[in-house]
Amino acid sequence: MEQIALFIDGGYLEKITKSEYDQVEIDFEKFVLWAASGIMPVRVYYYHSPPHLPEPASDKDRRRYTNKQRFFDYLNHLPRFEVKLGRTEIRGRDENGQPVYLQKQVDILLGVDIVWFAMKRRITQAIVVTGDSDFLPALMIAKREGILLRLVHGTHVHRDLKIAADERLRMTQAALDVFRKVA
Repeated sequence: MEQIALFIDGGYLEKITKSEYDQVEIDFEKFVLWAASGIMPVRVYYYHSPPHLPEPASDKDRRRYTNKQRFFDYLNHLPRFEVKLGRTEIRGRDENGQPVYLQKQVDILLGVDIVWFAMKRRITQAIVVTGDSDFLPALMIAKREGILLRLVHGTHVHRDLKIAADERLRMTQAALDVFRKVA
C-alpha cells in the first residue's frame, strides 16, 4: 500500500505563486491532491517561519505577523496537516540600509523529517515542494532507503534537485487553475 508524505517548503511555494502567478491563492486541500495524484497523503507538513516582529512593532508589522499566524492556524486545521516553524532573523542590511531577513531552521526541519520518515519506513513516497538544493543530502538518504521522490516545483528549481528526483511535477498555469482558491 502506498504511504505518502508531502513536505512543503512554504517560502518557496509563496515565492513561486507570487513571482510566477501574480500571488494566486491556493486551496491547499486541492493542492495536496493534485501534488499526490489524487491520493491523500498520510501526513502533510508545511515549513515556514513567521515574519520578523521588531521591537517596538508598528501596526503594519503586527498585522503582517497576525495574518501569517492566522494562515498557519488555518493550515494546522486542515486534515493531516502540520505546520513546522523556524524563525526569521535579521542578517545584515542592504545597500539602502534596510534589514535583510533570512529564515533559520526551516530547511533543517524539513530535511530531518524526510530522513526520519525514510529511516523509520513510515512512507513509500516523499513529495517535496521546493527548488532549494540544500535538501539534496536528505533526499539522497531517503532515496537510498528506497523512498520514491517526487519533486513539485515552479520554473525556478535547482538543476541537481531535478536530476535527483524520481518524478517531477511542474506547477503550471493549468495546474494552478485546478488548485486555485475560489472566492
